[in-house]
Amino acid sequence: MALALELEHGIISPAASPIGSVYSDDLSDEELDRYFANYVPLSNLPTPPPPHHQDEKEGSDRYSREGGYDHETPGLEESAAYLANLMNPPADVGITETALNVLKLPVEIVAFAACILDRVRTETKEAPLCPPWEAEWWIFAALALAQNFLEDCHWTTRQWVSMAVGMGLELTLKKLSRCKTTILEILDWGLMKITSKMVEAKLRVLHQNEYEAFVAKVGAGVSGTGATVSDLAHDTSTTRREPSQRGGAGEEEQEEAQEEKEKVARDRPQSTLKLDRKLDGKGRGVWLNGLQTPEPSP
Repeated sequence: MALALELEHGIISPAASPIGSVYSDDLSDEELDRYFANYVPLSNLPTPPPPHHQDEKEGSDRYSREGGYDHETPGLEESAAYLANLMNPPADVGITETALNVLKLPVEIVAFAACILDRVRTETKEAPLCPPWEAEWWIFAALALAQNFLEDCHWTTRQWVSMAVGMGLELTLKKLSRCKTTILEILDWGLMKITSKMVEAKLRVLHQNEYEAFVAKVGAGVSGTGATVSDLAHDTSTTRREPSQRGGAGEEEQEEAQEEKEKVARDRPQSTLKLDRKLDGKGRGVWLNGLQTPEPSP
């Protein structure tokens, strides 16, 4: 190969020439032209891998790992029940819970999907939206729309259908696309009308449902921890209610103010006023640090 690339002046391409044998300062313009005319890329440079298409399962697993959705969704059963009851007729809670468990979507996406279904129910005046056996399809469509709207790295419709079929749903590309399009038409293609305050309100509802269900379990002795409902009510990390609802913010401020007062009292210098009373019961002024205390009245 080196002989084939060798020129009449002994100049060969960098791929065939030894390192340091060719210097551009020692070559004329004509020799440089011949040098670069036979230039070939170095063989030891890495070659970018060719693009390849991942199948649905690989794409789903990759998104689950990179998107950080391998955690358990908080209040899975309560979230599934809430989504199922937003449908008219209601969807199957067990199937909805299985879907949330398999998809492992962030609770914010679940709350956004709840906003979508709530607005659909309002726009249709709570009229029956679909046959009973299609209710889960619409929940799937709402979750897909929510993820597509909020996430840059979202799943394709084919991947959603693949996961639905894996859970036993008779869902096809055509059916899921029809559900998504119908939802968007009902909402007048206005997903941007769903504000962050609406999503936060749904999050509070989901967390409140989870809290009430957990309190019911503790009250029935299901948890087996020995905790009581009154103990749970004082556990602010479990209630997940707003500070204004549980009075936590006000109590903390009062405690901080009290601690500040006690600290100021501790740091304040002790009074140097002393009264020296004699046996006759009469007091007299006392000099201390160059100051005289006021003489007490007899």
